[in-house]
Amino acid sequence: MNNLVKSLLITAFCTVLIDAKVVNPLLTDIFLHKVPENMLTSSLEIGKLVLYLTAHPVINKVEDTLTPYTQSKRRIEYIIPQLSYAQGEIIAKIKNIEKYKNKFYEISIESITKPVKGVKIAFIYDPALVEIGTDIFERINLEKGVAFYIYNKSVRTQLSTQTNSVLRTAYIPAKVPRILLDVGHGGSDTGACGHCNLVEKELTLIVAQHAQKILSDSGCAVKLTRVNDRKILLEDRTYMAHSWKADLIVSLHANWSPSAHVQGVETFYLDPSLFKTANHLSDNSHMYIQSSLAATKHSASKRLADLVHNYMVQHIQKLNPVLGNRKTKGGTYNVLLGANVPSALVEMGFVSSLQESQFLANPVYQKALAQGICQGILAYIHSA
Repeated sequence: MNNLVKSLLITAFCTVLIDAKVVNPLLTDIFLHKVPENMLTSSLEIGKLVLYLTAHPVINKVEDTLTPYTQSKRRIEYIIPQLSYAQGEIIAKIKNIEKYKNKFYEISIESITKPVKGVKIAFIYDPALVEIGTDIFERINLEKGVAFYIYNKSVRTQLSTQTNSVLRTAYIPAKVPRILLDVGHGGSDTGACGHCNLVEKELTLIVAQHAQKILSDSGCAVKLTRVNDRKILLEDRTYMAHSWKADLIVSLHANWSPSAHVQGVETFYLDPSLFKTANHLSDNSHMYIQSSLAATKHSASKRLADLVHNYMVQHIQKLNPVLGNRKTKGGTYNVLLGANVPSALVEMGFVSSLQESQFLANPVYQKALAQGICQGILAYIHSA
């Protein structure tokens, strides 16, 4: 497709969208989830670019070929019309993403005004090594999102020879399970602050340290994403899980609401019903392998979330008879979305509730939270 035809098609396509009065999306956050360099050749998913938006995006895929001296490389551009982003932190994140390069792929992101105003995302890669997949998803806070998956084609080809029964065993924990406890927030990122001088970053670390001891005493290998009060980027948390080869991730958080009456515990897992695979944007027709593995991971994540939540409720209800059980729910939190292994995110209670804060500030209650969470993790491991 020559540049003139390409320009005319994009302009016409976007004019229809504008005439239909589509709400212009704003880019609110962006992350690149990576795997370590030494795992690029053995991992199926070797990168994941995630964009969070204020409105549903319309994405137009444009394929092109690089200059003759890089004929082995392919350049695919995705244009999101009318998308914009604020200066500052988003710009810095984009620059960091563009700095990252490896032998498999590199990414370019820029604002454009022609052939239409918006954002252009380009992937430069060797098609013999890499495939690209795309999902559009919903968030519980009404935000929308786009995920671009970067797959190792060689690993996908190897997996295509496996039966479904073999693929379903992909996420069974190791003999000595490796558990990553993601300690929410930290440093300048305090998280929620509430009654009884509770600060989310402090509460999550206390519970995580109790949980680490319980799980270690049970024969598990346990790692915390932080052991002191420091800020860790969300994408660095998933990178830690991948580099350490964790079998599962449990992320610990405390909740907050503008209403002082809202209270209770809830646990999230990555819910496939919130995703809509954009087949017309994906690289090939062989995504069934990725879909099969994703379904296995989603199922394992839900089982992990259910067990962690139910055992946590059992333990803390003995101390808090009026505990609100907000149950397990699907979500697309960044830690869940970026993880290549089964994962769950636990909201241990609302620090905005005076009644619940009094429990959360109690060391006995904090230990009970850790005991319940750990019992759920161990039940998941033994049932896998």
